[in-house]
Amino acid sequence: MQKTILSTLLFASAVLLPAARGGAQQLTETMPRMKTTTETPVSLSKLEIDIHVAGGIAYTTYDMLFRNPNSRMLEGNLEIPLSDGESVIGYQLEVNGAMRSGVVVDKAKAREVFEQIVNRNVDPGLIEKTTGNNYRIRIYPIPAEGYKRVTVTTQQALRRTTDHGYIYTMPLTGPDKLDNFCLKANVYKQALKPEVVSGPGRNFVFDRQGDVYQAVFESRNYRLEKPLSFILPEAAE
Repeated sequence: MQKTILSTLLFASAVLLPAARGGAQQLTETMPRMKTTTETPVSLSKLEIDIHVAGGIAYTTYDMLFRNPNSRMLEGNLEIPLSDGESVIGYQLEVNGAMRSGVVVDKAKAREVFEQIVNRNVDPGLIEKTTGNNYRIRIYPIPAEGYKRVTVTTQQALRRTTDHGYIYTMPLTGPDKLDNFCLKANVYKQALKPEVVSGPGRNFVFDRQGDVYQAVFESRNYRLEKPLSFILPEAAE
């Protein structure tokens, strides 16, 4: 049976996060995580984060591969906590080996549609906004002893620092030890070199690649333990 993905954005009031010294946000949110009702949890096996920043606007894509170690098919809730001012602008779910984009449906039909399409053994992939600025994707099915790939893209206007520039922050912490992890950050039309305040490793530094500043970090058997933060300084006038 051909599978279809439906998604819905349910909007609620945002919760303001307090500002830290220098204009940075306090990182009260965490990385996206999958929740199920099984004793053996579904774990994040592979994570690729791709960040693109231009003109004070950041676009971040999380490419996530989840592993279900259980012997039965599961339904899961992928919870995505976002910072103040950040919103989901794109979402894809793996269906029969191919990535399919979600289709937005209105709030009134969201729950009804989910139940109908699950009963037809269809991949619903509903995405909804819950409390504060948190999102949830209802995913079914997650194959028994198999994998499920999900990508989510967010957009946010970066906060200005007190020293005339912008700052990008991400919690970058989580409970799972990743088989594979890759982090890439690209900054466009930036006169001065971005400064890494906190990152996954000492070799995560920005180098100029043509007209772009780029930083890359890759590792195997990696645990997310440190937040990511880098500043985009502005040239003094």
